Amino acid sequence: MCGLIGYYSKQKKISKDKLEKALHSIQHRGPDEHHIWRSQDGHVALGHARLSIIGVNNGSQPIFSRDKTICAVVNGEFYDYKEIKNDLLKKGFAFTTESDSEILIPLYQQYGIECLKYLNGEFSFILWDEKNNLLLAARDRFGIKPIFYSKINDEIFIASEIKAILKLGILPSWNHKAFLDFSFGIPNQTSSLFENINSIKPGHYLTIKPDSFSEHPYWEFEPKKNVDLDYKLATEHFLTLLKESVSRRLTADVNVGCYLSGGIDSASILAIAAQYKPDIKAFTISFDDTDYDEASYAEIIAKHLNIDLSILKVTQADLAKHYENAIYYRESLVYQTSGIAKFLLSKHVSNQSIKAVITGEGGDEVLAGYPSFKEDFLLNEFTQTDREILFSKLLGENARASAAYVSGNQYPELSDIHKFLGYTPSFLKLSCEISRVSSSILEPEILENCNPYAPFANSLKKTSLNELGYVEKSQYLWSKTFFPELILSYLGDRMEMAHSVEGRLPFLDTELVSFLNKLPTHYKINNELVEKCILRDAMAGLLPESIRLRTKHIFAAPPIIRREIHRNPIYNLMRDIFSDKAFRNMGIYNVENITRLLKNLPLMEAREKMITEFALNIALSTYFLKTCYKT
Repeated sequence: MCGLIGYYSKQKKISKDKLEKALHSIQHRGPDEHHIWRSQDGHVALGHARLSIIGVNNGSQPIFSRDKTICAVVNGEFYDYKEIKNDLLKKGFAFTTESDSEILIPLYQQYGIECLKYLNGEFSFILWDEKNNLLLAARDRFGIKPIFYSKINDEIFIASEIKAILKLGILPSWNHKAFLDFSFGIPNQTSSLFENINSIKPGHYLTIKPDSFSEHPYWEFEPKKNVDLDYKLATEHFLTLLKESVSRRLTADVNVGCYLSGGIDSASILAIAAQYKPDIKAFTISFDDTDYDEASYAEIIAKHLNIDLSILKVTQADLAKHYENAIYYRESLVYQTSGIAKFLLSKHVSNQSIKAVITGEGGDEVLAGYPSFKEDFLLNEFTQTDREILFSKLLGENARASAAYVSGNQYPELSDIHKFLGYTPSFLKLSCEISRVSSSILEPEILENCNPYAPFANSLKKTSLNELGYVEKSQYLWSKTFFPELILSYLGDRMEMAHSVEGRLPFLDTELVSFLNKLPTHYKINNELVEKCILRDAMAGLLPESIRLRTKHIFAAPPIIRREIHRNPIYNLMRDIFSDKAFRNMGIYNVENITRLLKNLPLMEAREKMITEFALNIALSTYFLKTCYKT
């Protein structure tokens, strides 16, 4: 796992000093080696900060073609690289390292841009082709690895993180539209919170030539129209693919650990990993609130598998202390503090000399594991009477499920989306409720002519979702909003790589996801509203029954509204910041309204508290982001 920088211009040159400062700003992504290549005319440059995991002794980058006309830098992992190398050797290509990254240039020479079809893994890369005067930058299918770019007149800047682009010469400026998108619960996977700095979308690549600059898709996360396969055979094949995926992600020349919660996703990954690597070490978080602490479940799993488990205790004081630092590495806003806990866990893992971890992220996305997907399943599959009975069960499992299902509340803001899809996705109801609270604390002029849902609704009309069921449609929409921005970034790469830890996600293997996207919905959610059925059945005999059959518990740090609120460090941090003159001077939030909202928190119902806390975290992280980067 590494940090990348790139530069291209037809006429201008970039100084080596700027390149070095940019690379230094992301040294947390690659503390082991730093190297820069710059063309003779200074119009093209690539930089690489290396975290050495595979080919430790000879995997330095940038890498070059034999004739030195192609240069590339790679972040992440390409799996099955040994088999690909063997195939390329037969075609006459030569290799000089044990690194997986070395397959990129021969694949590009053999297949051109179509080489992306042969890459399975978590990755981003930048490649310069001198003969064709082409700069190519790409991101993995799901958006696990970040890569940003900025085009200012003739100059193009590319980097793994925004802070490096700022060091390359872009002045930080606040992106008002992206801020409102986030505040309204539809995080934008194209724009960043910085004006003129964008993200390459998941499954996309960027091509840059003297006369052109364009972004193109090469893969789409889109569940297909259901293919009715025999359930038993499908379960067996699923387990085979999952085992292969875990095995791929254990490939390393350094120690690989495993992040473990108390749920079935990470437990399944660990159980399979232990079959290949019995001495693998697991890491979990213990919160100082028993209602949110899953450490006891993690201990059951570790004991059953005879795995060494390291437990990190995280308090509300810890979360408050590291809030600002986590936002610096996050480079965006947050809805809740769970990612800060992951930030601390990654630091704990790094301190034990672990450079790579396998995790359970992505399981809920590909197996429809979230409570919101259950609610959408109810709308699609049952009579009104059965819906009400089963929704009562859902509320019993998760008190934060959308109360709008029972009450019939309308969401006029989402009417265009409802009209196009035939229903209103449950997670977008939550987004809408977040937007209403956010709107109540923003200054009126910030909201002028604001309707982030309209362009989002228009973007859906370019898709072919009509043949899909409600759950599949929601999975697709989730992949376009919260999945890359919240799960893969805030709860993944940005908090892990802040401490030089590479995250590997077995549930997001290309072959595995392609298979799961073809399966009927009821293989994932059954008529009793049990989620991830195919995973639960596949893991029979491999996990304790108390874990295998446990209802989904979303990983979350304790909310600020629990016991003795005025002693809560996060609450006090918010109170201090929101009363600070610098917060008022941002001109974004109405201080009187936000203070009143914070004061009224203890009086609210559970769901209202949750949504209000989301809005307050957006406000707090806005302050820290603007402070860290002086926008």
